[in-house]
Amino acid sequence: MNSDVITAIHERLQVLERQNRKYRTSLGAAMVALAVSLAIGANFAADVKGVEAEKFVLKGADGKTLLLMEADQSGLPRLQLFDRQGKARLMLGVDEFGGPTLGFADRDGELRIRMEVNEAGGSQLIFTDPNGNPRMDFSVFGDKPDQPATLTFCGADSQPRMELGMSISGNPALLVYDKNGEARLVMGARKTDEAALTLSDKDGRKGLFLKEDSDGIFSVEFQDKTGKTIRRLP
Repeated sequence: MNSDVITAIHERLQVLERQNRKYRTSLGAAMVALAVSLAIGANFAADVKGVEAEKFVLKGADGKTLLLMEADQSGLPRLQLFDRQGKARLMLGVDEFGGPTLGFADRDGELRIRMEVNEAGGSQLIFTDPNGNPRMDFSVFGDKPDQPATLTFCGADSQPRMELGMSISGNPALLVYDKNGEARLVMGARKTDEAALTLSDKDGRKGLFLKEDSDGIFSVEFQDKTGKTIRRLP
């Protein structure tokens, strides 16, 4: 083998050695990158089990806010869903007494329906007009099975005008109020299940009392302003 061939082989070996070093370096870098990626992935997987943030905003392709989840000024959680015009249409939160609340708003952003569990543990469903005045209220008072339930209809001034309810003893009653909040007509069943009807004056004093006794006999009593019976039929 002549010197030219030996020289050529030597030069070729040097080239291969340089390539091998380059490959080893690249392979080492790749292994390091892979290890770092796996470590980051593992940390991310651990992090997604508990994400912490003060506010979460979901936006559409046009950049408008569709959902907002945050703590309000009182530090209470609140979730709002918005329509395409940017009006909050659904609100979910917790009030200052710790009770959950759910609200539905109209296209002007005015609250129209509100559902909540109040401070006493009772449940309440309120329907309001465009001015925010309650017009119908369905409530169950307290957190006991025997608590009374009422359905109340209000006028434009938010004053109750008619109320249908069930007392603690389980007796139904219908009350009709005047503009001053006085019950002018009360109709229902008494504790002993006899029917009764009361008509009152503008000051809330009974004027006429129609009732049924334990034998099923009806009678009518007329009373003066002091509550004294002045006439009875039959």
